Amino acid sequence: MVRVQENRRAGQLPSEITGFVGRKAELSQLLKLIGGSRLVTVTGTGGVGKTRLALRAAAAASGRYEGVFLAELSDLRDPGLLERTVATALGLHERDTRSGLDAVLERVRNRPVLLVLDTCEHLIDECAEFAATVLARAAGVTLLATSRQPLDVPGEAVLPLAPLPVVADTPGDAVELFAQRAAAAVPGFTVTDGNRDDVARVCRRLGGVPLAIELAAVRLRALPLRDLSARLDRQFRVLDAARRGPAPDRLQSLHGAISWSYNLCSPAEQAVWARLSVFPGDFSIRAAEAIVAGDGITRDEATTAIIGLVDKSVVPRSDAGGTRYRLLDTIRDFGAARLAESPAASAVRDRHAAWYFQAARDFYRNLPSGDQLEDLARLRMEHPSIRAALAHTLSRVPPAGARAAAASGVPAQARWETDTGMSQDPETRLSPEEEDRLRREAASGAADQYA
Repeated sequence: MVRVQENRRAGQLPSEITGFVGRKAELSQLLKLIGGSRLVTVTGTGGVGKTRLALRAAAAASGRYEGVFLAELSDLRDPGLLERTVATALGLHERDTRSGLDAVLERVRNRPVLLVLDTCEHLIDECAEFAATVLARAAGVTLLATSRQPLDVPGEAVLPLAPLPVVADTPGDAVELFAQRAAAAVPGFTVTDGNRDDVARVCRRLGGVPLAIELAAVRLRALPLRDLSARLDRQFRVLDAARRGPAPDRLQSLHGAISWSYNLCSPAEQAVWARLSVFPGDFSIRAAEAIVAGDGITRDEATTAIIGLVDKSVVPRSDAGGTRYRLLDTIRDFGAARLAESPAASAVRDRHAAWYFQAARDFYRNLPSGDQLEDLARLRMEHPSIRAALAHTLSRVPPAGARAAAASGVPAQARWETDTGMSQDPETRLSPEEEDRLRREAASGAADQYA
């Protein structure tokens, strides 16, 4: 792997090599936070663009300060060297006999300085302690951190950074990013009416994550766009060849970026991450707790691990009310590979199927007396999981699978009788063979129930 080294002094902001796409609202919000808080942390999943946004904001805000300095922490493995690394970023000589913290405080104590701490998640406790000390003892300093989880220091303002939106029938920032990076990789490439759907499909499959989109765009040197789109539907390994450039090792491939997050999780969080991959769409915390718990993980441990994964930006909220969560496709696929290696995999999928079959049964039985529109809206949110539950059950070796599918005849009836539009949804559509098999087995189950 070739790494391009920039010719810049320690602590200096790097120049932008590629165009900055989108993020106007986020940049404006971040600049406001920097102006109103002395500690601001940009959080988000790996590859979402935290560093890029923070550096753009730092450059834009530089006129407010005597100096803007960047401490790059991604390659730092010894927590004891954090303060000395920051001191070096501030231009202090490595042979300075003072402690790292004393040298830093002496340098910035009476100066309006913006200090960027980039990639704090693997040193989260040390970065939090350092930030708290600097804020208390150097009144002129503003700290801008990037991390996959907040520092949880008093006075911290947090900006969660979401992936780029992929909006149907409009160019969108994700599509624009792909277009720019693809044109750089394949001169003459443009997004047209003929290929826009394929570009949007790639961006949507990659969850709008900028790192993944950039890696995919480079693959156009070897793969036609339609082939790239089809391969991504089967696997993400097509993006795993390392790229060249001044990026840290963790961002040289999509797998590397996700592995970095995974390795920072506790064993319980890693196990829960894998188990959450059974959800094909978003999910409620109640469903997650019930399905994840078991096989060595208590319900309390499951809840604690889910909260930890939310804090680490592995499991983002999927609605404004914060009541539902989801995994990005790239994160889910990584977890699914880990689940496949786990002896608990079958039991987790069984619990998932049982939970959603019961949810569908409850809906069907409450139809005469409940609030049908509200209940139907709630059931629609669970369609991807119900479909996955049906597919898992039908995959069982007959006759056990047939009996289990037949026993789920009520939710199958609810599916066809209350929402025929579901069969038109590509995200939840069964294959014709599955439709026919399930219809016959569901009818058999219903007949047995009412006989």
